[in-house]
Amino acid sequence: MGIKLERNLQFETRTPLSLGVIDLRVLAKDVPLVLIGFIATLVVALPIGYGTGFLVSPTPPAFEPLDWFIDIAKIVFFEEILFRALIFGGLHNRLGLVPAIVLSAAIFGSLHLIQFPMPMAIMAGWAGVVLAWQYAKSRRLSTPILTHAMIIVVQFFVLP
Repeated sequence: MGIKLERNLQFETRTPLSLGVIDLRVLAKDVPLVLIGFIATLVVALPIGYGTGFLVSPTPPAFEPLDWFIDIAKIVFFEEILFRALIFGGLHNRLGLVPAIVLSAAIFGSLHLIQFPMPMAIMAGWAGVVLAWQYAKSRRLSTPILTHAMIIVVQFFVLP
């Protein structure tokens, strides 16, 4: 009976990435992390996008700011809860930080092939690395959510 109690104590003292708790607080100390992640994503993604011809002048969307906000929020919240909180968090608990980042980013990038060509999958894979690192560093889902939203805003409304 003492061995069973000891095993339970060892399990309870682990400090895995918090799953099931989706912390959406935005703290001032996370602002530099969001900006670093945003810049790190663009520094890699833009050369891939322009170098492959994937990023071209878009047709400007109709001006419906509320619709834009809702569409971007749906994409970002769904993807961040699924890929960072659930997939990355679960992999992190089982495999550790680096394997979880690599594997979750590969899954994130490859699933973009459903709708987009290979350059987008590569850019999304890199973004997956950055966003998972941000989530692990801050332990708050708000950090990758803000970065992801900024990337989508730039992708849809600023580039090229």
